[in-house]
Amino acid sequence: MIRRLLLGVLACLAVALLLPAAAGAHASLTATSPESGSVLDAAPKRVVFTFSERVEGSFGALRVVDDRGRRVDDGEVGRPSGRDDQLSVGVRPGTGRGAYAATYRVVSADGHPVTGGATFVVGRGVTAAPPDVRELTAQEGAPAGVGTALSVARVIRYLGIGGVTGLLVLVLVVWAPLRARGTAPADADEAFTRAAGRALRGVAVVGLVGSLAALVLQAAVAGGTGVGEALKPSVLGDVVGTRTGGWFLVSAVAFAVLIAIAGRALRSAAGDASPSRRPTGVALVAVVLAALLVVAPALGGHAAASSPAWALVPIQIVHVAGMGTWLGGLAGLLLVLPRATRTRPAGRERHALLAAVLLRFSPVALGSVAVLTLAGTGLALLHLTSLYDLTDTAYGRAIFVKVALLVAAIWVAVIQREYLLPRLRRLADGEEPAPARGATDAPAAADASAATDATAATDPVADGMVRAAPSAATGRHVRLALRAEVLLLVAVLAATGALAGYPPPKSLDAGPVTVTRQAGSAELQLTVDPARVGQNVMHLYAFGRDGQALRAATDLKVRAVPPGRSGGSDVPVDVPFVVSGPGHWTAAAVPLGTRGEWTMQVTFRTSPFDLVEAKLPVRVR
Repeated sequence: MIRRLLLGVLACLAVALLLPAAAGAHASLTATSPESGSVLDAAPKRVVFTFSERVEGSFGALRVVDDRGRRVDDGEVGRPSGRDDQLSVGVRPGTGRGAYAATYRVVSADGHPVTGGATFVVGRGVTAAPPDVRELTAQEGAPAGVGTALSVARVIRYLGIGGVTGLLVLVLVVWAPLRARGTAPADADEAFTRAAGRALRGVAVVGLVGSLAALVLQAAVAGGTGVGEALKPSVLGDVVGTRTGGWFLVSAVAFAVLIAIAGRALRSAAGDASPSRRPTGVALVAVVLAALLVVAPALGGHAAASSPAWALVPIQIVHVAGMGTWLGGLAGLLLVLPRATRTRPAGRERHALLAAVLLRFSPVALGSVAVLTLAGTGLALLHLTSLYDLTDTAYGRAIFVKVALLVAAIWVAVIQREYLLPRLRRLADGEEPAPARGATDAPAAADASAATDATAATDPVADGMVRAAPSAATGRHVRLALRAEVLLLVAVLAATGALAGYPPPKSLDAGPVTVTRQAGSAELQLTVDPARVGQNVMHLYAFGRDGQALRAATDLKVRAVPPGRSGGSDVPVDVPFVVSGPGHWTAAAVPLGTRGEWTMQVTFRTSPFDLVEAKLPVRVR
């Protein structure tokens, strides 16, 4: 049976890993047609946006409005020439002179919405200003709090995944072998199996709620709508068609099936090693469903949407499996194991069963810690571009918090493994005698029982001066250590949910770099493409307080200063910008010969007496 279970898991993982994965991560705009800021003689037939990767545009993504806010697009979003990295929308016939803004709200491969836009003018001498792209895209965003709610739903889903994974590992790897050797008597096995079935059903319900909530909230975030609008079948159908939404649905279905088969699956799995019970395929189904849940975060999140996906996907799967085994196993020890130990008489028999389970689970937890450490390090190296990302990006700060919490959990686990478990084993072997029978004997036994019952206890005392019995103190400390580990790992999952909501720093390197800075009364926006060593194209835009192109900007001068250098072979570069439109300049070939953070020193005049100065940092890969 164990061989069949392992083969099922391997087959499930193999199928999942063979699924196609995107090469990019967070989509970025690489080109527009017509070009932003251009002045046209006639209105274009279509407005085309080109991105750095495939994007989903099924959420009413593209709009074109005039200077009065009236829509002039025909609402027909398509893909020019069948390219999956482009989206276009038609412009209504008869659209005449005026200023226009075209906006987009699309979903990138990692499930995150990406917004932006471009402006253009039709006709020479038009005095009207195009609408503010920032205001238009802000109006299309989801209500405040929806993004936070999505992160919470992801955490709840992770809790369900961890609970399912850990409970199955606890039953298959820890409990079943003990039962086969006779360490776990029949009455203890029956109590353990019943409690494990209820716990598995409970965590599956938690995971189902989290998955369904994440699906609805993902639809709201992607479509820029409220939760009520996101519940419409058409909107949910759109989000299910995306990779992220599709794996949310797969998770929900897997959790729902586990709820239905939890009891039978664990009875079959727990009895796998017993000749008196015939295992069924229900346990195999449960393991395959758990494997699907483990791979879902990787195939529906950043890992499959980032480069190199061939490395990130398996590392993320191993990472989730390690976390689930550790967290779910600990939760099982706290919630399920006491049901079994209560069937044993208080004292050495109860300690023996508790010690046997904890000592067998200890190497499993140790392996999970090793897997988490190695996989987490690999993910960080592949997602981060430098150590500065740990403090300079939201993704890096979430990693820093996650690592700190994980280190604390490992510290608690080490204390339990190196100090508490050996002492518990000595108690089970009778090497540390219990206190003499007498006035304090009954309370001491009750306190020892509390170590496995996970209930509150008080130290036995005689006239306020007698210390707790060794068994009572050890049991209480084991219980506290398990609770501390669970709480710390839940906090780690909360940080993981936050990570899923932030774009990895390396994904921001997938396309052109855009930097926006306020300079006095003006706002500057600089785009450097491809922001790599060699020749680069630069676009610089200047906007006024109203968000419109700064037409009065003249005498532009830009100097690119290399990272940490002001002379030698890497000397500053004077960028030859030329005017491309009102408040818009272009430099066709700018040599940036050093990797690192360059500083673009910008100066221009808005009047004969007003000089604007700004420094824009640009990271060159």
